[in-house]
Amino acid sequence: MSKLELRIPPVLLLLICLVGMWVTAVFMPAVSLSFAWAKLVAGGFFLLGGALIILSVVAFRQAKTTLDPRYPEQSSHLVSCGVFGVSRNPIYLGFVLLLIGVAWYLMNLLAVVWIFAFVFYMTRFQIVPEERHMKEKFAEEFDSYSARVRRWF
Repeated sequence: MSKLELRIPPVLLLLICLVGMWVTAVFMPAVSLSFAWAKLVAGGFFLLGGALIILSVVAFRQAKTTLDPRYPEQSSHLVSCGVFGVSRNPIYLGFVLLLIGVAWYLMNLLAVVWIFAFVFYMTRFQIVPEERHMKEKFAEEFDSYSARVRRWF
């Protein structure tokens, strides 16, 4: 177990990456691109990411279980229906879609590095520890769920 596991709230990490993308675009404009439909593509990713996040929050609320990912041991139900039938981590996938939207909006190639950093950090220090807790708490139900639904998409 690493000291970073379950420490940084995913929303804070999202904000750090968003700021990092913006700083990258401002201070390294030489790697910027131009694409006529970039803002429209960005908007599509924003809508998809936002919808995925909202549907995920609704599913958690309906299951009456915790939304705080720093304390997976407080989970009272394994949510596996709706968007959780497509991705075991639809909120985090929604965050990635938002980051992709920002990368399209900024049109800066180096901004994409922040997306990879987010996915790496989330997988290693958030998702894997969460899954460890879910396996302990929900045993065979989680094994069955994880066999049928992929981690990201």
